[in-house]
Amino acid sequence: MDDGLKGDNSEEFDDDNYITCFFLDLRFKHAPLKKCAFKRILKYVASIGKRIRFDRYECEVLCDQLMKYKDGKDPFDLDSSVIQDNPSKWWKMIDTKPEPDVLPKVACHLFAISLNSASCKRDFSTLGWIYHKRCLNLKVEKLESMCK
Repeated sequence: MDDGLKGDNSEEFDDDNYITCFFLDLRFKHAPLKKCAFKRILKYVASIGKRIRFDRYECEVLCDQLMKYKDGKDPFDLDSSVIQDNPSKWWKMIDTKPEPDVLPKVACHLFAISLNSASCKRDFSTLGWIYHKRCLNLKVEKLESMCK
């Protein structure tokens, strides 16, 4: 897929989760994205909304709020100086009332995930190798003991 972030090393960051976090981090919001990246972000954010169990109305509001954020419209026009390397802090300050705070919830959900934790990546890679590619009939207890 070639529609993520622009740049020399963009292939290693061609992941919907990474691109969405990059876009929702106010420090990088205006960084150039490749051709279909915003469409990917929109689809990914909607899928997160479904996993968080947003109803149909909340999913529609989520898409509207993402467009407002992209365009820098109220309430997503707060000063970025408050974030100080902590985008979750900025998102927690957003008040979308009378609409539900769906985009801030999704953003805080995403920023709670450590994307660059080497041990976490290694564990998931190991689990993927063991569970998906080799031994599909292992019990959860066996998998847990293998990763400890």
